[in-house]
Amino acid sequence: LPADPSSGSLLATVGAGHAALVGSSGPAASVAAGEAINPVAAEELLLTAASLASGRFASLASSWSALLERIEEGGALGFGEALSLQSELSFAETVLAPGATAGRIVVAAREAATGWDDPVVRAMIAGLGSCGGGEVDLADALEAAEQAAAAELLVVDTEMRAVLPVWGTAVDSTLCGAAAADAANARFLERLALEDSEELRELLTPEGPAPEPEPPSYHLRVIARLGGDGRIEFGAEFGGGSQILPDVRYLRADAPAGAWRVTSEVRVGEDPLGRIRARRLADGRIEMGFESGGEVILPDVRFLPADLPAGIWFRGGEIEVPAAPG
Repeated sequence: LPADPSSGSLLATVGAGHAALVGSSGPAASVAAGEAINPVAAEELLLTAASLASGRFASLASSWSALLERIEEGGALGFGEALSLQSELSFAETVLAPGATAGRIVVAAREAATGWDDPVVRAMIAGLGSCGGGEVDLADALEAAEQAAAAELLVVDTEMRAVLPVWGTAVDSTLCGAAAADAANARFLERLALEDSEELRELLTPEGPAPEPEPPSYHLRVIARLGGDGRIEFGAEFGGGSQILPDVRYLRADAPAGAWRVTSEVRVGEDPLGRIRARRLADGRIEMGFESGGEVILPDVRFLPADLPAGIWFRGGEIEVPAAPG
């Protein structure tokens, strides 16, 4: 949650989270390369978003349990704690719930005999609901989050809406929930009959945005080796020689020249760093790079020779990659 419970702060938080998730995704890479989005990849992206939403909900629920235990033992909540709890409940209900529900809809569509045409699945999508702000609301959220790649993210959003029936409804519903935070806070104060309190106004109107902590950054090299089956395997190597191999990390032997492919996410502990990207060139060489937070990082040394020997790791130039927002 942001430092204050206002709609503006929530929209900025949602915008930043959307950019971190979508900007480094496979569908975004497909759109950037002028390729059609793979529907399965679109579903996987929404399942990832649902998993993140469910994880945040679980974390909040844990803190609520601690508060409930304290109250049951005779403790009391201060006003700041009560306002924070109300904001968290509203955030979970209106911002996190749509994403988690959309993930369940994807699972239902995969299990249904007729997929997305299944009447039950279509009813689930309709039940998710949204205020229908669409691209305008998403653009506002990305602007609030100061995302330089907003235009590219909006293009990806348009394509995702065309590929995945529930995508637009889930995104719109999440943005609606964030925009409704101010009204929810006002109702909370009205119920307490404290809406005219000067102290509360100061509490709800921070003097300025809280400074964002500097994310950790990592120095790494993209590594690659040719396998016996003609595929090229990719990974990331850090100082000291430690390597991380993403789950999806192979470039097919028959991959067409010029088309970028991305690996699954490279993580260090809980920190998501981004995805390795690579493409085959017309002269037989392979070009390597890295995507992080919607930005592409190209090392100075990034080409593999056309006559790459099998079984030997080759290393690109060192790059610095910040940990993306979770």
